[in-house]
Amino acid sequence: MILLTSDGITSPQLEEEIKKALVPISRRAALVTTASCRYKEKDHNVPVLSALMRRFGLEPECVDVEFQDATFLLAYDVVILMGGNPFYLHKHLKKWKNSLEVLTELANRHVLIGISAGSMVLGDTMEFACQIEPGGIEEVGENVDCSGFGIVPLNIMPHYLAYLTAYEQTKEILESYEEETGRKICTINDGDGILISQAGKKGRYIKNERYTPIVAPNMPDYQAYFFDLYGTRQRESDDKTVESQREKIDHTCTDRRLHWSNDWYDSISS
Repeated sequence: MILLTSDGITSPQLEEEIKKALVPISRRAALVTTASCRYKEKDHNVPVLSALMRRFGLEPECVDVEFQDATFLLAYDVVILMGGNPFYLHKHLKKWKNSLEVLTELANRHVLIGISAGSMVLGDTMEFACQIEPGGIEEVGENVDCSGFGIVPLNIMPHYLAYLTAYEQTKEILESYEEETGRKICTINDGDGILISQAGKKGRYIKNERYTPIVAPNMPDYQAYFFDLYGTRQRESDDKTVESQREKIDHTCTDRRLHWSNDWYDSISS
């Protein structure tokens, strides 16, 4: 099973789907920290994900494919590709010749969860992200590969609502890319997810209408800013403006998901 998320398993709906997928003998969960190239096992999401895995009866362990062949991931029942720099994660997965086979096996016989960058690398391409976040390429260096592994027939854009709010050019960049390439981009908002039974199959969009993200201690300023914009800490002095902006963006996000639903998903559920 594959679960593509924007910011992790952050809603009751997504938690329930994971519970259903876990068989009684599930024991181990791998938190792949590679994409978090500056923090790795010290990433602020590690304690949150570790606590969640333990609630599911799993023993979490931080692992890194930067220095170890990806084959070892097959020893885990649940594998979580954590967020960070998608180009960095892709670079270090791709250098191991068997990574595509390993990811396909994880998708078909284990539980494979993508968070932000981890979702993006499982899609067909990340070219559009090069225009939105050029800093991610600079962090990796020369000869950056913007392709994905193609485990799912999608091109994933996480944190869509946050990017629409913070960067006015986001919508224009995505639409221009779609028009020029003929490729469709699937946007995911924080709190939502896409559930896919096997590699290459269609999926089901799981939307959380009442999402309230958790702001972890020591969260980077830019992430706290995103959360502040759409749900966690509304500015008391500008409630009406924020609410109006959120409603407008929510409508835009819904339109994009529904527009692509016939192409990519079996259904869209709440």
